[in-house]
Amino acid sequence: MKKLLLPLLALLIAFFGCKSSINDKAGFDSIDEHMEFRKMGDLDVGIIGISSSGFAKMDTTEAYGFMDSVLRKGINYIDLCGADTATLNNIAFALKGRRNQMLIQGPIGNCWKDSRHTRTRDAKACQADLDDLLTRLGTGYLNVGMLENINSKAEWQKIMKSSYMKYLEQLKEEGKIKRLGLVCSNVDAAYAALQSGIIEVLAFRVNPATDLIPADFDTEDSTAVAQLLATADTMRTRLYEYCKEYNIAIITMYNNNGKAAPAKFSRMQQMHFALTRPGVVSILSNASNIEELARDLHYLSASDEEKDFTLELIQPEPDEENEPTSAK
Repeated sequence: MKKLLLPLLALLIAFFGCKSSINDKAGFDSIDEHMEFRKMGDLDVGIIGISSSGFAKMDTTEAYGFMDSVLRKGINYIDLCGADTATLNNIAFALKGRRNQMLIQGPIGNCWKDSRHTRTRDAKACQADLDDLLTRLGTGYLNVGMLENINSKAEWQKIMKSSYMKYLEQLKEEGKIKRLGLVCSNVDAAYAALQSGIIEVLAFRVNPATDLIPADFDTEDSTAVAQLLATADTMRTRLYEYCKEYNIAIITMYNNNGKAAPAKFSRMQQMHFALTRPGVVSILSNASNIEELARDLHYLSASDEEKDFTLELIQPEPDEENEPTSAK
């Protein structure tokens, strides 16, 4: 009995202690954003999800409190790809007793070995890693099992002919993964995988600077900008349209560096661009504290002007009156 009471007592202390400290954060509970949801098959997924990266900076008590805030704001999708064992322990503790409130996207094909994230296509190694993940989470399944790091068409074709694909199909049959997803950064590889008909979720980076603007584009020509916005028809755009047509959910992540040339976009503008692409269901926040979470949730009530990414494409003409004059 004593062994049962001690973990329960620790959980209660963590819950009430974290809840109190979070409610002390000025203004967070007064945020009036209401989560919007999009369909992933028969699931309703919040348009703003959460990545595991922020939980890496917390201890278990902080993680529980942060998860409490995440859930209260309607976020119901989390990505565990790339999380180390300490981060997974934090998230497992934070979800204890409320696993059914969060849809979980987790890795298949990347394993932790010697404290490093290592890609493998060995079914036994993947199975051991998946079993460990499910044990830590205290659950029997992942909502989405993500096949990671397929970055060429040739690699996908090789996997399709391998015993590893039979393993993935077996996981679905056993119910250990409800949907098979793919983490990919290559358009050709993504197309090949999606056309197989077995991928239901695509994790793909969506960014206005790389999706919309050719490297040599003149952003000072407002007429050309307007035409670009009206006629943009890149391979990436067609990929998004394919996903929408065939009900393949795209999960993307905020581009953290914002350094892509030639134009820079604000956080709200990047989020809005991603969430207005065909097929995109959710964008993952990389928030690691209440303030960062509130910043991303602001998207739900942001003005059209704040979200308008087209404004960044048009560079203002120089003010001739303020131009420096050459010295005489």
